[in-house]
Amino acid sequence: MILSVHFLFGAAVGGALNNPTLGLPIALASHYMLDSLPHREYSIDNVENISVVGWHKAVIDLFKVAFDFFAGLVVLILLLPNSASLPWLILFGFLACVPDGLSFLHFLTKKNNLLTKHLNFHKRIHIHQVKEETSWGLGIIFQVLTVISSVVFLAIL
Repeated sequence: MILSVHFLFGAAVGGALNNPTLGLPIALASHYMLDSLPHREYSIDNVENISVVGWHKAVIDLFKVAFDFFAGLVVLILLLPNSASLPWLILFGFLACVPDGLSFLHFLTKKNNLLTKHLNFHKRIHIHQVKEETSWGLGIIFQVLTVISSVVFLAIL
């Protein structure tokens, strides 16, 4: 899944629980649950190989990732601009994106055993080990449905 989908779903799940003690770990776990569904993602091959290709080649991929993350944040803020729970919802959304952040750290420090174990676990969670095994249509449908359900949940909080 792309980061904005993870962000919005994490915010919706954490907010629906109305309990930060439960919401924080569940928002984090929601990332892995969503990654187990069929989905497609944009390529970040240069980020995945940043230690080989260098920062200059990864800039466009990093921009895509940053735009994606902030798109989820902006949608949340526009949806609930005056909500007293907005700081918590932002934290839930951020936590839902952390597993991909840990993967990025692994790309920078490939010799870290803990990050390597996390990346291997994260990859095994995906329904398809090769991104291209999920058709674009099916992959996009699951993400659109996830965003719609997240926005509906957030709107009724």
